[in-house]
Amino acid sequence: MVGVLGFCGLVLKEEKMTKLRRLINEAKKSCEFRGHIMKRFTHSVPYNGIIWGHAYSECEACKKSVMCNAKPAPNDIEISGEAVALHCLGG
Repeated sequence: MVGVLGFCGLVLKEEKMTKLRRLINEAKKSCEFRGHIMKRFTHSVPYNGIIWGHAYSECEACKKSVMCNAKPAPNDIEISGEAVALHCLGG
């Protein structure tokens, strides 16, 4: 869905959020709820021309991590890691 916002004669396009971006936002909210201070998410690098759709971050205080996977295997999940499951103990 593409929307248009008008502001002082300036027209901005509001583009659809990608699945990976949505997963990162959900992971950030969950980690913040648990008291973590997450570093910036790093994205996977294309390997042999294939983009895997992964993003990774860890807590600055306790080093617990979170992983987002936009294309999980049938036996995998989209958001995983200790930072979404456990409270921060590092600060």
